[in-house]
Amino acid sequence: MNRQIIRAEIYSDDETPKGNSMTLTEIGEEDGKSWTNLPSDIIIRALRSLEKEKKAEIFDNGDGVKFF
Repeated sequence: MNRQIIRAEIYSDDETPKGNSMTLTEIGEEDGKSWTNLPSDIIIRALRSLEKEKKAEIFDNGDGVKFF
């Protein structure tokens, strides 16, 4: 699956908590999502793309992300 598609789907998902944080485990294990159970490195690359757009911030330890 294309990283840009994953990025768009994660950010546009109604359950993505804008202004709040989620762990990478929570993101990767969401039921019924196109990115469910994808390897964490693919999810992180998609999240880094959101980070460049100032739509998310990945925590220094890499375990979580805050969405804006």
